[in-house]
Amino acid sequence: VGIAARVDTLVAIFSAGLAPTGNKDPFALRRSALGLIRILSESGTPVPVAQLLRWGADSLAESQPVDASVIAELETFILQRARGHYRDQGYGANLISACLASSWKHLPDLDARLEALQAFMGREEAQSLATANKRIGNILRKAEFAETRVPDSILMLLEDEKQLFEAFENISAQVKPLLTVSDYPSSLGALAKFKHPLDAFFESVMVMDEDEKLRNNRLSLLASIKSLFDEIADLSVLD
Repeated sequence: VGIAARVDTLVAIFSAGLAPTGNKDPFALRRSALGLIRILSESGTPVPVAQLLRWGADSLAESQPVDASVIAELETFILQRARGHYRDQGYGANLISACLASSWKHLPDLDARLEALQAFMGREEAQSLATANKRIGNILRKAEFAETRVPDSILMLLEDEKQLFEAFENISAQVKPLLTVSDYPSSLGALAKFKHPLDAFFESVMVMDEDEKLRNNRLSLLASIKSLFDEIADLSVLD
């Protein structure tokens, strides 16, 4: 009932064009959004925020049709409140951004990611892997590389890139089953094994090789590794 009341209030008032502006919030919508977040999180209700808003829009449709842009605006509004909520819980702003950048499903799922990542950041491998993810992200962005191709082991000439590819195959096989059951602590523990092969790769391998095939294959390998990390959180935004 608490969830339904808050969703109906938020959807109805936003669709009427009365969203809060600046310091003005006459209908206490920020408080309603925060209450919704706390109920969803503390009760462990596994329903996506967007789905709740669509249900709210459907219930209002006969008397007041709700445009899709209103739902998008309201979802952003709620996520802004969620950032403040999680900061109050003791999570750093960058850590929150890292988890929000993932494919999280609902607020209890986001809670689990935040808890696992905060614990992981206490490990000695964490800083190195965050730096490596940032470096990979910069390389892919500068190369304007957005393809999702499978790396070709035949094109791997150097020992350290072969070792990194072997690590990717082994770690990926460990992580994917863990992700299906949302076991983020164990998933991050497996991903920590990337530290040494990634360090060795960046020490000895020139990613942007003059040979286009070699270059694209190395970029594919790095993109595949970052994609695996991104399943849990975008470590590249962490300090």
